[in-house]
Amino acid sequence: MKYKPTILYVEDEEGIQKNLSKFLAYFSSHLFTASNGIEGLKIYKQIKPDIVITDIRMPKMDGIDMVKEIKKIDPSQIIIFTTAFNDSEYLLNAINLSVESYILKPVDLDILEEKLLKITKQLNIQKELDLHKQIIEEIAELPEHMLMVFDEFQKLIFSNNKFLDFFDVSDITQFNQKYVDIQKLFLKDENFFSSSSEVNWLKEIQKLKQNERIVSILDPKLKAKRAFLVSVNSAKTHKIVLFIEITTLASEKNQLQKKAFNDELTGVYNRAFFNEALYKKVEDYQNNNIPFSCIMFDIDHFKTINDTYGHQVGDEILKELSDLIKQHIRATDIFARWGGEEFIIILPGTIAKNALKIAEAMRKKVKAYQFLHNLNITCSFGVVQFSKDDSIGSVVSRVDQALYDAKNSGRDKVIQG
Repeated sequence: MKYKPTILYVEDEEGIQKNLSKFLAYFSSHLFTASNGIEGLKIYKQIKPDIVITDIRMPKMDGIDMVKEIKKIDPSQIIIFTTAFNDSEYLLNAINLSVESYILKPVDLDILEEKLLKITKQLNIQKELDLHKQIIEEIAELPEHMLMVFDEFQKLIFSNNKFLDFFDVSDITQFNQKYVDIQKLFLKDENFFSSSSEVNWLKEIQKLKQNERIVSILDPKLKAKRAFLVSVNSAKTHKIVLFIEITTLASEKNQLQKKAFNDELTGVYNRAFFNEALYKKVEDYQNNNIPFSCIMFDIDHFKTINDTYGHQVGDEILKELSDLIKQHIRATDIFARWGGEEFIIILPGTIAKNALKIAEAMRKKVKAYQFLHNLNITCSFGVVQFSKDDSIGSVVSRVDQALYDAKNSGRDKVIQG
């Protein structure tokens, strides 16, 4: 491993803390321990660990209350609960707190090891992303490849030779004759800036953060896409624009983002990406009243499949199921693996009535499909529409409850929450 995380372990039972601490020390660069929530919160504020592992029921301040305070400091903090209590109230609290996971006591070390390895891998990818971001920002301060000067009317009045050579023109006049408008050279791609303005793309790009001012341009000579970071320096009568080539870095960044936001087994989005997408859809609803619905589903009796045929077959079925669902959703839908055999979908612009029809169609497709080893499976579905009284936590809780109701009412069903 390139990087070992720092871990804060909070547990009030001395014997359990001592034994598990030996195990956790192997997976961490620094392990910090506490005996209750008050002590744990104090240590957390001092060290800001990568991972917090905590019991729920403790004296002075329990794990739930401690995590609530931690989430106020850092909503993205990775949390793992350990508990001997498997009650519905805790499950709802855990979902609302957006914890990474929970493990029942006595702790299964194999399960804990698997979770720690996955989290550590994710942290390493994020550190690489942060490093590339830092490199891009530092490059912005270095002498650049292409330089242009625009007047107050956004007319190109000067450029260096590297700019002219890239576009294979002898001077600015020939460039203006050949290309007319530079912003039309920006390729439309969701990972890059492309202007929505017909008048002033420079003002538009200046509103973005520095590391978001990235454009993609087709190289006229090589007929290949090239990526550039755009730096704009404004003066009273003109703007100096620098294009810094970051094609390799942009490609690496896209690959790292895919690793960071896609489930390794199935290739669909993971929970981290889903949480970001859900936040944006809630904003769209609150700002523009754009409706959306969520579907959560899982495989019925999946444990039996794993026990009978082995986990490798189970993994293949998860991949087959993901591919099957992807074929029957829109490009705008957000399809993610929630965990284990559970999946979740955001349906933008979709009301509950239509989401129910979509879920029912999926249920029938899954039931009719023949999987590996000629296996037939079924799935249970929960469906909810986001409402004005919902929060991010409550809509996930409601769709999870709807799925739970579908499982309890006989499985292979669609239930609206």
